[in-house]
Amino acid sequence: MGDGGALQSVRVLDLSGEFGQFCGRLMGDHGADVIKIEPPEGDDVRRLGPFYEDVEDVDRSLYWHAMNTSKRSVTLNLETDKGRDLLHRLLATTDIVVESYNPGTLARWGLDFDTLHAQYPSLIMASITPFGQTGPYRDYRATEMETLALGGFMSVCGDPDRPPTRVGQPQVTVFSSINAYTGAMLAYYHRLRGGQGQHIDASMQEGAANLHYAQLIWNAYGVVAPRMGTTLMFGAGKAIPISFACKDGHVQAIPALSWETFIPWIEEHGMAGDLMSEEWQERLESLVTDWEQEHVDYAHDIVAQFVAGF
Repeated sequence: MGDGGALQSVRVLDLSGEFGQFCGRLMGDHGADVIKIEPPEGDDVRRLGPFYEDVEDVDRSLYWHAMNTSKRSVTLNLETDKGRDLLHRLLATTDIVVESYNPGTLARWGLDFDTLHAQYPSLIMASITPFGQTGPYRDYRATEMETLALGGFMSVCGDPDRPPTRVGQPQVTVFSSINAYTGAMLAYYHRLRGGQGQHIDASMQEGAANLHYAQLIWNAYGVVAPRMGTTLMFGAGKAIPISFACKDGHVQAIPALSWETFIPWIEEHGMAGDLMSEEWQERLESLVTDWEQEHVDYAHDIVAQFVAGF
């Protein structure tokens, strides 16, 4: 923290809950001095599992620790005048505020962007909420699953003959933080060029809509991507397996993105088959989207037989 990095001269106040903490972590990882503001009872994220050695405790949440590296931490009760006064002492030397309160909450405390901008014209605020600061869903509350569903992401998750399924690990929570981080960096660059602070409005639903590859498939091929279970659509109609059975369960891999490392490893075990031939070496240098499905099936059958031995 503060030891080199592009943001080493930047101070950040992280007021976010579950939805925005990765944004502050990214800033801290790039050298910013990030101060995590927690309520007196501790941030709710501390109560999210998994926990170290399966012992539930506010200091043992692995998710908390993963999202809050490169930060310092203090407690403030922003619902009190004293807490808000102390926050203003920090705001006087702050460049960026990251927050994920429900829209309107900060305004009730006199801490919304418009109010703070009048007092601190150079301050940048990044707000991360389920549906943004404006619009008909503005005041709706939601978890990651609702924003994934309403953003369209869940439409491609699961088997084609079954309803959509949730994603096991945080997706839109992380990507919305990345969107907010990107916006804050653009606003900071604007400020360096003589501009004033700006308000970054990051909607999780919008983040979900921009996250999944169905949008790319439609733009590139005019095809509506279906749910494909343990396969991935590469191009129009190309189904590529991404889940392989191994000795103790299953492993996920996309060999098409890393043939140059996968195939020599398979060949070390004498299992590469025709993939070492001149014809296949030439094919492997082309995009999988240019292959026939029979070539896709052959290459991935070899991968499946190889992975099954581990």
